[in-house]
Amino acid sequence: RGLGFNEIHSYIWYDDDWLKKLNFDPGKCIEPCNPATSTTTRLRQTLMPSMLAAVELNRHHFDTLRLLDLGGTFFTEGKKSKEQRHLALALAVNRKKAEDALFADMKSVISSYARQVLDFPVDFHAPASADRLPWEHEQKTADLVIASLPRRVDVSLVSSSANQSQLALLSSTRRSTLPFHS
Repeated sequence: RGLGFNEIHSYIWYDDDWLKKLNFDPGKCIEPCNPATSTTTRLRQTLMPSMLAAVELNRHHFDTLRLLDLGGTFFTEGKKSKEQRHLALALAVNRKKAEDALFADMKSVISSYARQVLDFPVDFHAPASADRLPWEHEQKTADLVIASLPRRVDVSLVSSSANQSQLALLSSTRRSTLPFHS
């Protein structure tokens, strides 16, 4: 429960039905030889869809959620398959007009993490790419630079369709990783 987060453990594959709801196409993915079901045929490249599923499942039962997922993501480099460890964080509250507070809280959590665990400062910059993923907020998305090494890590805000829940997210979604010590 570091920094008040509860750790979750999610599956290493995408659920195609959930990806459709998110309007997210991850592109070409590694496919397991024996998938668990007909809708779980691709290994994940980002933790964010499963993090959003966990928030959706739990947001009606709690006024505040602070979730952490540290798990494997899978890529191919040439003909080799590779696994990378990624970190995803979610802050969610069941109230309107909490975007600025959540974004500031997430930035504070990331800064604390970078200082305490990595012993490096972190800087937040406007996204280098105009390409946004479905869960990224138009104005409240940032790229992180830790120890002068740019990393595409999304710090984004999302509003639910009912516009009563607010959510701040952190995930390394574009093949970059937020370094961590285990």
